[in-house]
Amino acid sequence: MSNSFKNKPIFHYFFSSPIQAKDIDLGTIEGEKILPLFQAYPWRDWLQRMKEMEQGEIHFSPTLNFENKHSHQKMLVSALENGQEIMFYVFYQRPKTVKRLLGLWHKHKNDYTTELLDKSPEQTAQLLEAFVNGNYDFLESTIKY
Repeated sequence: MSNSFKNKPIFHYFFSSPIQAKDIDLGTIEGEKILPLFQAYPWRDWLQRMKEMEQGEIHFSPTLNFENKHSHQKMLVSALENGQEIMFYVFYQRPKTVKRLLGLWHKHKNDYTTELLDKSPEQTAQLLEAFVNGNYDFLESTIKY
């Protein structure tokens, strides 16, 4: 994947915290800063905090939410623990026309969402890189369900 940032996309981003019911608005971020942020994020610390909480006190798994301010496409990466490994659920949300009934009926959805489960940090970084670089065809073919 190319690592060019010709148009310098700007993203709005949020953090969904296990200990708060509302998302935390983190403002805007340039596309080239998203991957380093994801890789350095204290996922393990948040997951450890969750272990120390009562089940009813947990609002979300720790989740970073990114929205491309131009295309309105979103990617959410949510961490969870599988044994000692950190895995991610990746949600891809975008405007899309959905076809139903053998293609006879069309409906436009502004927040059409598909997801991938149990992705490694490396796989998640690859998906985030495609998102930041606007490689939507790759995301569309990879995150189908």
